[in-house]
Amino acid sequence: MRQYRSYIIIPLLVLLCVATRLPMLYSPNRMLDIDECTVGLMADHQYYKGEISPIFWGQAYGFTLVETTAITIVYAVGGVNDLSVKIAMLGLWIIGIVFFYKTLNLVSKERVIPLLITLLFICSPAWAVWSMKARGGYLTAFTLGWILLYLVMHPAASKKVITWILAGVLISVIYESQALWIPGLLPVVIYRLVKEKKRRFTASFIITALCSFGTFAIYKEQLTVRHYVVYAEQGNLLQNILRIPAYLYAHLHGDYFFDYIAAPNAVNAAFAILFSVLVYGLVLIGILYAAKRKEALIVTAALGILLTLLATIASLKTEPRYLLPITGTTLFALQLFLNNINRAAITKISLGIVSVLGITGSLTLHDYSFCKTKRAELQQLIGYLEAKNIHYVYVPDWMLQWQIMYYSHEQVIARQQEIPDRCPIYNRSVDKAFYTGKPVAIVGYDGSMNLPGEPAHIAGYFVYEHPTKELLQQNFTLWPLGSFYR
Repeated sequence: MRQYRSYIIIPLLVLLCVATRLPMLYSPNRMLDIDECTVGLMADHQYYKGEISPIFWGQAYGFTLVETTAITIVYAVGGVNDLSVKIAMLGLWIIGIVFFYKTLNLVSKERVIPLLITLLFICSPAWAVWSMKARGGYLTAFTLGWILLYLVMHPAASKKVITWILAGVLISVIYESQALWIPGLLPVVIYRLVKEKKRRFTASFIITALCSFGTFAIYKEQLTVRHYVVYAEQGNLLQNILRIPAYLYAHLHGDYFFDYIAAPNAVNAAFAILFSVLVYGLVLIGILYAAKRKEALIVTAALGILLTLLATIASLKTEPRYLLPITGTTLFALQLFLNNINRAAITKISLGIVSVLGITGSLTLHDYSFCKTKRAELQQLIGYLEAKNIHYVYVPDWMLQWQIMYYSHEQVIARQQEIPDRCPIYNRSVDKAFYTGKPVAIVGYDGSMNLPGEPAHIAGYFVYEHPTKELLQQNFTLWPLGSFYR
């Protein structure tokens, strides 16, 4: 009976995941941001040239191979475009959701509540946008994290050495993909190791994890990167702890872009408040259970919630995406707590109501857009540049640079103001084109630069052709001419 129900339920969950994302997939505002364009370009290179770059360009973190491979698979079916990127990421997220549901089934005492909690996850506004973002490791960590928990919580699989060997590999890959998932996962993994009371399991996990971390370290030592890391300013520790409620609220309503946070609509605000109460309530329950020395697994799960919240104190600014692991961590703990609640009817009704609130809020984000660049206008700009035989451009905007390259399929190579940037080959190529007399231009949004003369204006962009070296040096850091003739 359970297998039959899973056979029916899992396809329904997949269908719901897709149906709730269709409005956003086909929104006229669909546009890849800077990191998505970078991952998309990495996938392009993997698909067309067989170039495999396991780590996000320009960083010593962000294992992206899973994401780029997923994108190349969809490229082969749906073509090379931004829709394929979104669909590939949605597919990866759906796999994670399926393992989330299967994990809840392992620890649940009944069948309906895991389904309702999974529906709540799918409907959460916090994941409305992020379920389809190729941002260099986030969805890899999400999906592998739930595969990991499924394996270690499985009563049969957790008694096999091979499971703990695989767990050691997974924990390192998750860390390298997006370390933010580790605070919520590691306490549960450690709990299961202690629970199994087998030294060979612990040894297998630790040795494999160390070997895997070592392999990553050796590989990353060979990378030439600019490693951007944002830490909290010294002396702001208390301030960053006190901002956690606002941080959590901003994440849960889902209406943000990097560190810009919009005011949510009433539905998403209500959902964020309700879910915040759930988060803090489960932490409090965990503390109470710890004091009474009972329900160790609930205490462990609550510790994961607390550590995930505290991980935000290391960020200089409020970056709501850093709390993406909190939804799954909280709902896992909720399932464990509900196992001890006898009022199943009230629980199911409550979960259903909040899920309806969540899906209503998620659908309000179907035209989500904080990006000034629009697809149709950008294509006009790219068409103009190609018609003028301009394949190398200087761009003062850090996001537009990567969007031009992705949406032109690298027919137009762009660079921004700094060197070496996240992938030096691009800005070196643009500078070399300028030094060797090829047509180049400065390109940007209308009104974003003061330039002599009158540039061309195309669909909200300016194109300033044949800039002088003096003009470029005023606005861009150029590679030394001698660096091309060593």
